[in-house]
Amino acid sequence: MIQSLYSIILSAFLLCATSFAFGQSWKKSMNEGDTAYKLGKYEKADSLYRLGESNGATEGISQFNLGDAMYRNGDLDGALGAYKNAINATDDPIEQAEAYHNIGNSLLQKQDAAGAIEAYKQALRLNPSDEDTRHNLAFALRQQEQQDQQEQEQDQQEQEQDQQEQEQNQQEQEQNQQEQEQNQQEQEKEQQQQEQEKGEQDGKPIPMQLSKEDAERMLEALNQKEKEIQQNLKKKKDDGKRKKIEKDW
Repeated sequence: MIQSLYSIILSAFLLCATSFAFGQSWKKSMNEGDTAYKLGKYEKADSLYRLGESNGATEGISQFNLGDAMYRNGDLDGALGAYKNAINATDDPIEQAEAYHNIGNSLLQKQDAAGAIEAYKQALRLNPSDEDTRHNLAFALRQQEQQDQQEQEQDQQEQEQDQQEQEQNQQEQEQNQQEQEQNQQEQEKEQQQQEQEKGEQDGKPIPMQLSKEDAERMLEALNQKEKEIQQNLKKKKDDGKRKKIEKDW
């Protein structure tokens, strides 16, 4: 994908750069700058373009070619500034369109698809018949769509990660609470044991610690025992009533 983009930008740059290099009368420095640019000697071309401008070359042409040289040298910010100067220095809509075209290429290299789209659209407003710009605009739109999709996926991953962290924190809080309750129970048990041992040492009676279940069982046993006693008493009473007393004649 990067290689195809580079090819697109390279072909577009050659079209835009050569359109300013011929068909007009240039001074020696500008012609030599064009030659150096074509040979890939971008630093030399940069110097020659600046020299040509200082000797009376058209500022728009000089700034445009300077932007190309800066782009080739990897100075994208410098190239953007030169292209904007070229736009401000000319009233020719075709020249302005070509500068906007190369602004779009520079912004694509900076991974700014949204900015590139706007630059290509402006170039097409000035020159609707430029197929290279139309092609690059379609490419930038696809890049923007991919970037938006990647951002959405990244946002979703971050949300899922945040949710997992929240669940993990909740589990840790619940575990800490359980540990605190367990520690409290152990402390209470240890305190009771210490009180019992202290009471035995002092010779005092130690109150029996019964659980709720043990207390209910004891109460039920007492109730049952009381029922048995009442039944026995009632039986003896009934036996006494049925006893026949014989008269002594």
